Amino acid sequence: MSNRRVSNSNYTSGASVAAADQVLRKESEFIQAVKKLDANNLILAQLLAHGGSIENSVNGALKEDDEGQRDFQSFLQEQRERVKGMTEMHIKTARHTDAFISAVNQVRTDILNAEINNAEETADEKPPDYELILRTKLELQKQQNETMAISLQYEQMMQKVKERLREPTQRSNADDDDDIEIEISNTESSAEFKCPITAQFMQKPMRNKVCKHVYEDAGIKLILKKKTQCPIAGCNNRHVTLDQLEEDMELQLKIARFVKREEQQKRMRMDQIADFGEDGYVVDVDNMNNNFTVCD
Repeated sequence: MSNRRVSNSNYTSGASVAAADQVLRKESEFIQAVKKLDANNLILAQLLAHGGSIENSVNGALKEDDEGQRDFQSFLQEQRERVKGMTEMHIKTARHTDAFISAVNQVRTDILNAEINNAEETADEKPPDYELILRTKLELQKQQNETMAISLQYEQMMQKVKERLREPTQRSNADDDDDIEIEISNTESSAEFKCPITAQFMQKPMRNKVCKHVYEDAGIKLILKKKTQCPIAGCNNRHVTLDQLEEDMELQLKIARFVKREEQQKRMRMDQIADFGEDGYVVDVDNMNNNFTVCD
């Protein structure tokens, strides 16, 4: 009977450790999802910036319409507040997840330590209620995080959003120097979105935290198998490591938007060429080199 109890307890703790491991493996997926949401918010904030291209263009079109300008400004401000509200929500969610992951790690460690210390468990001992332990540790961790956390308005991501909106922030000059404003416009060049190694549009751009250069993930990993020097000519970073690289989600979204816009413009040009064909031109579809033959 005692052996059966010990076996059941070991099974319970083993299953709990496996469940904890599964949760911890999902942490990186969540982090990537939050980064993508934050990148979207930064792009939206840039578009909604005070004195930005959208505000100036619409105000110019409505310069004779005072009421229209007031309505538009009200709409812009409402959207700016929505972007800041979404950023706050993301920060709170990230804090809660950090607390949960920390609590799961603590419970997992406690389980493993208990297995070592209580190898000779008696028949009268019941398996711990790990769900209750997790809830307790989670609440304690959340309280600790809230005590140590800074105001949402001073979180780094919120400060970045405010900077993109061109609103006053409380960041230091050092922080301002490190933050490079990325303009959102129709004048973006394809060259800045191509990997300096593969010369192709980057699908997973990786930014070097040391020298700030960006490369395609597969490209830089291939380079690092042969040498550690940054592949950008003139760069002084001679010891590039994988730890220096982080995925640039904002740039990834910008590239995807740029490529999509290019494809749309290409389709529009194709449609225009087809329209010319209907008006008396024969188009060689297999050889689109702007060679048209006029029909009699």
